Amino acid sequence: MSELGYVTVADRQGRGVARACTAALITHLFEREDHRRVFAEIDSRNLASVALAERLGFTREACLREHERTHAGLCDMLVYGLLRREWTMGCVLL
Repeated sequence: MSELGYVTVADRQGRGVARACTAALITHLFEREDHRRVFAEIDSRNLASVALAERLGFTREACLREHERTHAGLCDMLVYGLLRREWTMGCVLL
């Protein structure tokens, strides 16, 4: 099982960079590293990251309320998971 994360420079957001890179990494983890599951913890206020996880096929598994303190205060963290058998985008995006 692997956790993934990303940061996109503000003026590059919305251009598909995070999606393409994340899809490539997921494909590598499932096909080359033989991982069974990948997960992501996302600040619930980060709607772009939530949308990206859902577009990539991740399933929301949990909401951890007031889980972390960030620069913006306490935040709820959403846990998303993706199983190898659910991954269908690798051959489409790469």
